[in-house]
Amino acid sequence: MRYSRFLIAAAVASFAAACASQATSTTPTAQNGVRGVVQSGTHPIVGASVALYQTGQSGTARAPVAVGHATTDSNGKFFIAFSKTGASSNLYVVATGGNAGSGNNAAIALGGLAGTPGSTIPSITVNERSTVAMAFALA
Repeated sequence: MRYSRFLIAAAVASFAAACASQATSTTPTAQNGVRGVVQSGTHPIVGASVALYQTGQSGTARAPVAVGHATTDSNGKFFIAFSKTGASSNLYVVATGGNAGSGNNAAIALGGLAGTPGSTIPSITVNERSTVAMAFALA
């Protein structure tokens, strides 16, 4: 069980690093936003860096586009304002680092799906479960 958790964490960290290294900018057309909370189990993760990405718009070789960033507050909550791109691709968030109650931990890497640019989920919870669901959905 512990080994499989390590593999999932390693996969998410690799995914986040790949997304960050390939992110590009986008041309704004209208303002939108994603709000949510980052948790480890039921504990908020304070000070996590949260990035919002849009999947590549055509084919599988397109790099994700970074469309916004935020830092979680003392309750693990965040809001990321971004500009709609008009595309029908998926939006997802990747949260890294932060303090889950035992001091800052740079090894934290979690993710979650946030909808599409035209239809975002009203509020998302980013935790271990959302990370597994996102990895499965985007595989």
